[in-house]
Amino acid sequence: MLTQKHSPISLFVLLVAAATVRGEEPLRYNRDIRPILSENCFSCHGPDEKQRKAGLRLDLREAALKEAESGDVAIVPGEVRKSALVGHIESTDKDEIMPPPKANKHLTDAQKEKLRQWIAQGAKYEQHWSFVAPVAAVPPVVKKAGWARNDLDRFILARLESEGLAPSAEATKETLVRRLSLDLTGLPPTPAEVDAFVADKSPQAYEKVVDRLLASPHYGERMAVSWLDAARYGDTHGYEKDPPRNLWLWRDWVIRAFNDNMRFDQFTIEQLAGDLLPSPTTSQLVATGFHRNSLLNDEGGTDAEEFRMAALNDRVETTATVWLGLTMNCVQCHTHKYDPIQHREYYQFLAIFNNTEDGGNGSAPELQAPTREQEAALKVLHEQVTKLEAAPDAALPDDKAALEKARKAEKDFAAKFPKTMIMRERGQPRETRIALRGNFRTPGDKVEPGVPAFLPPLPQGQPANRLALARWLVAKENPLTARVIVNRYWALLFGTPIVDSVEDFGARGEAPTHPDLLDWLAVEFTRSGWDVKGLFKLMVTSATYRQASAIPPGVLEKDPYNKLLARGPRFRVEAEMVRDLALAASGRLTAEIGGPSVMPPQPPGIWENSFGFESFAGNQRYKTDEGAGRYRRALYTYWRRTAPYPALATFDLVSRDVCKVKRSRTNTPLQALIVLNDPMFFECAGAMGRCLLALPAATPEARVAYGLKLCVSRATKPREVEMLVAMYRDALGIFTQEPARATALIQQGRVDAGAANPAELAAWITVANVLLNLDETLTKS
Repeated sequence: MLTQKHSPISLFVLLVAAATVRGEEPLRYNRDIRPILSENCFSCHGPDEKQRKAGLRLDLREAALKEAESGDVAIVPGEVRKSALVGHIESTDKDEIMPPPKANKHLTDAQKEKLRQWIAQGAKYEQHWSFVAPVAAVPPVVKKAGWARNDLDRFILARLESEGLAPSAEATKETLVRRLSLDLTGLPPTPAEVDAFVADKSPQAYEKVVDRLLASPHYGERMAVSWLDAARYGDTHGYEKDPPRNLWLWRDWVIRAFNDNMRFDQFTIEQLAGDLLPSPTTSQLVATGFHRNSLLNDEGGTDAEEFRMAALNDRVETTATVWLGLTMNCVQCHTHKYDPIQHREYYQFLAIFNNTEDGGNGSAPELQAPTREQEAALKVLHEQVTKLEAAPDAALPDDKAALEKARKAEKDFAAKFPKTMIMRERGQPRETRIALRGNFRTPGDKVEPGVPAFLPPLPQGQPANRLALARWLVAKENPLTARVIVNRYWALLFGTPIVDSVEDFGARGEAPTHPDLLDWLAVEFTRSGWDVKGLFKLMVTSATYRQASAIPPGVLEKDPYNKLLARGPRFRVEAEMVRDLALAASGRLTAEIGGPSVMPPQPPGIWENSFGFESFAGNQRYKTDEGAGRYRRALYTYWRRTAPYPALATFDLVSRDVCKVKRSRTNTPLQALIVLNDPMFFECAGAMGRCLLALPAATPEARVAYGLKLCVSRATKPREVEMLVAMYRDALGIFTQEPARATALIQQGRVDAGAANPAELAAWITVANVLLNLDETLTKS
């Protein structure tokens, strides 16, 4: 019998030990209790002092153990019946029960029991997992160690074994080369690339494909898509007028940065503060276009300061979402209800951005900057000037005239460079004040630049500006950035992130499915020097990534969303890739990298019927490209904010009015109709049909097999060939009897029949149209 008093720590140990003896698993605050309190209690008893009820705060242990205004103590460790919290959650009195009826929240019996058990076990708190710097866990010991290809696999396998599951067999080589090509370039492999990989029996065959794809210029295009979503990139300002803007040079900078494997810390610094670096290069100034993607309002009679503040709020929220995985938009008006971010701290963070030249309307400041091709041409012109200047007889009249001509040619050429919007600090610092209730017209206390106090401080010994913030975001002490970025990159490959709430790593966010793996990846990422290509190579060379995507028996019931990864990823590709797949498979793709945005075919009237068209840049019309621009990758499609490209919007394109780091994935009949009937997709079918017909001395069966290989990168099955050949013959019969229909179909496909039999060509266009619309064509598996 215990007769002496015990310290809280020793009491907790005894309680946990007793629970273990009784067969009860000790509860974890972050895993079991925080989600209950965060969902049901923190809005009234959390960080927001102004909204706190009864003087009770439950998000901090020290506060929760104190007397409330009523004199009761909410939580008495080890004493369930003395804890007022238990009385309130068990009460049936509408004036006493918690959560109160007006909150429309109800605790389940299981949640109540967890709270009682947690208090009985000592009511131990933990700091929120994502607010503690990651530490590389030791890869766990597993039973099936031979399956693992690298340490990443050990974390996955350990979880599978704990759940009574086993990993799937490796996917076929055809599946793997297509999966890799789509994931790393956003384009399907060519039949020749598939055949080469299948034929390569060397142990290095897979790694050679990975290295080739990471070195492809199309890798940067694929990686840029999700970054443009996060950066809210568009070709127009937004709002009612929605006039054009110049930012495509920044988009091209992003593509080059990924292709050059710019380290992610430098990638961050140049975009947030390239203008503040010592002697910034033109490229570093172009990079600052990241935060010029905010909306601007050029309507007559608007308050420029109102929209400048709106842009500042957008920059705060975007920075917090992209790098920190925190929701800060609510803190614009009040202290965060769930995370330890004070109202004042929001405006300290905003103060960091509140000293740039740009306003709430207009594109200034802008920079004239050359494209990569113009840069090369300018270098040649400059070398000619330098050569003439260095000539010993440069003072002679003829040579002087030649020099002046060369200088003028260089100057005139540079004057044609496109403009791009950039960030630039203003000379006179602005004062920043708290906006009471988020209204800048009711200013409160003055604040200085800073970051939330629960995170490490800004670097010392330098101005608290955007450069300091950028360096702070990628400092090794920052617990969030590496985790947040790794989580999003993981989701690009596996379809399901480790932390499902990719935009919220705070108290209301989802817990990671594999917390040790997430921390291990984050540490590896920073330890590598923020090597993005290295991170992707680590993930795609794992046995986890290489699994077949077929669902083994019994797995669907245990893991319907494949969060445990007992199988490979299988999901429909994103909007841009749907278009790019058709272009590449048909041979229509214009493979040019970068350049101004293009206008592929879209239904008439989209722009004309959009809000504000009458004042849009002098009633500018949508001018459909007729040349190579018609078949460029979707990444380069002109993005008008008030009238997004409809074919892509149908496939879950996000609105880029605000930062988005996660897309939804829907399945609707409209999507099938787009791929079947949209002019661009039918033009791809036209080109593919012509390609199939042009195969030398080929049988219908051989043409079908080649068409399937173009679309799904694998050999055909006998039943597939039988059905598609039957379709071809049926179509051939119809078009032979009705030649006018064949001619109309060929014209719709925008192909030249030449000497080909029109009925035969139209029949193969019909088959190609079906192949491009296959579920398997639009699915990464």
